[in-house]
Amino acid sequence: LGAGEMAEAAAKLLVKGGAKLLVVNRSPDRAAELAAEFGGTAIAWADMASALVKADVVVTSTAAQGFVVTRAMTVQVMKARKGRSLFFIDIAVPRDVEPTVNELDNVYVYDIDNLSNVVAETMRDRQSEAGRAEELVDHEASNFESWAEARNMTGTIVALRAKVRASLSTELDKSLSGRLKHLPDADRKALEAMIEAAVNKLLHGPTSRIRAMAGDPQGDDLVKALHHLFDLEEIVRQVGDAAPSTPEQAEPSATLEKKALGR
Repeated sequence: LGAGEMAEAAAKLLVKGGAKLLVVNRSPDRAAELAAEFGGTAIAWADMASALVKADVVVTSTAAQGFVVTRAMTVQVMKARKGRSLFFIDIAVPRDVEPTVNELDNVYVYDIDNLSNVVAETMRDRQSEAGRAEELVDHEASNFESWAEARNMTGTIVALRAKVRASLSTELDKSLSGRLKHLPDADRKALEAMIEAAVNKLLHGPTSRIRAMAGDPQGDDLVKALHHLFDLEEIVRQVGDAAPSTPEQAEPSATLEKKALGR
């Protein structure tokens, strides 16, 4: 009913949702124009009651000074509807629908005040959800920052272990190709296991202390010192290329070490 901007906006949403529109207007030309615009059917003003019998949701927005939909009219409409519910969304000021219509069985009237309360409640809910979303973002950002700092430490640890292991393995390979080339496979594997155990034991304390300094302002200085003392820059770069870009893709240090050494 009517052709206010809010009614037209509601009509667009209803059509988008799949509704079929019946357009009632005092002006037949205007009713036809609106019906053509929204793909609906124009109904003569005198046939409003019959339109109410067919409709399920009625959006009314006229400039009338009196009630367009009365209680008496709605009583007759509800008899013809045979118990089917009828919803009025009255966005006119002053009201188009007589307030006592809301007292009838299976008839529901929502006016500007009701809609304002719904909007206010929705805004409160959105603000509350926005607050929770901000907390979640802050939490995840903090987790990612901690992971990034730990990743920097992990790269240094992996590089240090790779450097020490590579040096010891190189010397072992020289011995196994020279004076110890007569050793059987079992003895060779025993020596390799010994090298692995020596690396783990030698670097257990230092790597634990490095990890503990993740996030510490002095941690960066320690990392730089290790890179300089053990010439780790190239290995750290290889570790960085092999490492995942997100915490969810994180791999064990041993896997990164093998990738960094090209194994």
